[in-house]
Amino acid sequence: MNASAIAIVQRSPVPVLGSYAGYREYLRFDFWFACAYCSISEVEALGIGFQIDHHEPQEVCKVDVHSYSNLMWSCTVCNSQKSDIWPSSKQLEEGFRFVRPDVDNPAEHFKLAAYRLIPITNAGEYTEQVLFLNRQALKRLRRVRERLVSSNRGIAHGLQALRGAKLDRLKPALRARYFDAREGVIEQAGKLLSISEDDIVRVLNHSPYLDPDPEVRGRTRKRREYLLKLNARFPEVVPVDADDE
Repeated sequence: MNASAIAIVQRSPVPVLGSYAGYREYLRFDFWFACAYCSISEVEALGIGFQIDHHEPQEVCKVDVHSYSNLMWSCTVCNSQKSDIWPSSKQLEEGFRFVRPDVDNPAEHFKLAAYRLIPITNAGEYTEQVLFLNRQALKRLRRVRERLVSSNRGIAHGLQALRGAKLDRLKPALRARYFDAREGVIEQAGKLLSISEDDIVRVLNHSPYLDPDPEVRGRTRKRREYLLKLNARFPEVVPVDADDE
């Protein structure tokens, strides 16, 4: 990792909303559809859900606890581990705190060795210990990511070799077919390369299964009406006669 003073999450300007839940889609986008703490993406998380985390708990928050600047997109595992844990004033003075990607570059607080995050600052140590960022699932995730990076390098090398292949080494009958196939592959690769890295990361991390359901309100209303019709949601309560008590 190359250290940089630039935070990896840049928050979008957002309207002031009455409920913090309304910031959900802003958070997903700004946090790259990934957990603010362990970096697992929505796609990689599989059965692990995501929640809105209040970074500073109510007891210590110096601003509105529900303000957008205090909200993080978090996987349920990290959110559960973090809970309402918060460093003391003395610990904060000594640099013990949670690393947050909208303020920090994690590369300044951790280094990676054998799929383990090694803290190099007090903030890194506090975050790793409290959130257990070296749990088995995350080490496996880092191993998979390394393999993907190696695969991408292999593909890039193959495209370079394909571009430099000499057609005169092929039989005349195969040259036209090979040329068309090669140009098609290179054209598609060029289209992919024209997409910004930011867009690629968001597309790869984003899970459509977590997108808002536009039909949920109508479906909830119909369900409520159906249950009321069956007297299932609010069953009739038979009053107790005072003489029977």
